[in-house]
Amino acid sequence: MKSVKILLAALVCLGLFGCVQNPEITYLNNEVKLNDLQSARAKFNFNLHNPNILPINGKIDYTFYVEEKEFLSGQSETIDAPANNDTTFALEQDIDFAKFFGSAAEMVNAILNGQKSIKVRVAGQYTTKVLGFWEYPIKIDQEVDVPLPEFKTEDVTKSVQDALKNIILDDLKKLF
Repeated sequence: MKSVKILLAALVCLGLFGCVQNPEITYLNNEVKLNDLQSARAKFNFNLHNPNILPINGKIDYTFYVEEKEFLSGQSETIDAPANNDTTFALEQDIDFAKFFGSAAEMVNAILNGQKSIKVRVAGQYTTKVLGFWEYPIKIDQEVDVPLPEFKTEDVTKSVQDALKNIILDDLKKLF
């Protein structure tokens, strides 16, 4: 009787494995929003398609690269994909331009010399356990251009003049 139960359980598992299809992740689009003149938020949107009769869930281990230099690594929250369905998710990160360029002055210099964007890439792997024990990895790799803030030489000159004016006014207030 015990061996019949084991055989029946094995047949059920084999039947389910025969029906298991590979989930797929596709890149949808990206959104880039400038936070201020010093940083932007890059958001990569993806779709996870689960063609199986059972729901799946997993996490993405990812790395962000800026101009092919590793910027940061992390792990997403759990991403659940219902059975026979699609779910969308996003990986997002703030990009500090001054940190990438070394200083705000170097960033301003690059912009004034015509640089319009920097390349940001996210690469990683979504790992899910199907039936609670069968691990299935899905790789992702996507690159986008993150625009740099736009300003002209006149803007920089005015900002420097305003800053110097404020410093001088502060010094004058201290004297009187």
